Amino acid sequence: MRAALVLALGVVGCAGADGAPPAAPEVPVTLATVRRDSLVVTIDANGRLVSPPDGAALLAAPADAMVRELRVQPGASVGAGEVVVQLDAPDLVASARSLRAQALAARQDADRQRQLVAEGISARRQAEERDAASQALEAQAAAAEALLERTAVRTPLAGVVSRVMVRRGERVSAGAPLVEVINPLAVYIAATVPAGDLPRIRSGQTGTLRIEGVETEWPVRVESVGAVVDSVSNSATVLLRPSRTDPMLRPGLPARIRLRVAVHHDVLIVPAAALVYAGDAPTVFVVGPDSVARARSVTPGPRSGADLEVEGALRPGDRVVVTGAYGLPDSTRVLPQGGPLP
Repeated sequence: MRAALVLALGVVGCAGADGAPPAAPEVPVTLATVRRDSLVVTIDANGRLVSPPDGAALLAAPADAMVRELRVQPGASVGAGEVVVQLDAPDLVASARSLRAQALAARQDADRQRQLVAEGISARRQAEERDAASQALEAQAAAAEALLERTAVRTPLAGVVSRVMVRRGERVSAGAPLVEVINPLAVYIAATVPAGDLPRIRSGQTGTLRIEGVETEWPVRVESVGAVVDSVSNSATVLLRPSRTDPMLRPGLPARIRLRVAVHHDVLIVPAAALVYAGDAPTVFVVGPDSVARARSVTPGPRSGADLEVEGALRPGDRVVVTGAYGLPDSTRVLPQGGPLP
């Protein structure tokens, strides 16, 4: 009696109020429509704006010295040949003066020796030796004076001061960096591209550049494709150049590029979000008029933004699950939310 009562209660609990079996659960999803169209194949990559070799200059101290005058600050505009730092190098001044005095004395001595040779008093060889010594000292004096002249540190290019690495009164060693000047109108984009995408990239291809937080897009062109693949990241550097100059494009800024590498005509296109994996098989779920989602195996092709090219048992106009496809069992009844998406 007790067992029969439990069974009866279970049957009543599973049946509806009118005795009908319960309705199958419906999974909420959003849908999109398969279409046949042309797909512009693009490659997206992250990069950074950099100065070309002739677009930046790192100015260094020519000798041990002290910073007597700092004439620029970061962000200042400078012209080619303008003095940006004036150094004091007392040892260099003393050396240049001493060598100039020695060179002058050696030249006078060589002149006297030539006169003695002309008078037959001195040997020609002795005069030649004095002349060679005079020329050597002249070269040393000229080199010291040229080095002393470089203590007025000048920028070789016009541009903007990007960094100032010293302070007034600071002692610096020979070769120490002082100021960096860049030409903000001459920039490249160094983009990191996965090795698998490199065969599709060629010099001359075009694309767009975007900077984070800026709505503007700048056209770019591929200048060169890196010949060496980094073994750690399995990627290479692709250099691109903006097709137009803009002061907003400053070296050092991170950038996002999108390259147009091909156009595939008359192909099936689905939203990339519709593709899921059932085990190892690429799959999309097609929803028929009965609102049942049925799994279809597909072969994914190139992706362009939110669009994905596919091959498989699909037709234009088929509705596929976009949101809610992950983990969805085959032949599940679904409840579209907000109607099919375009």
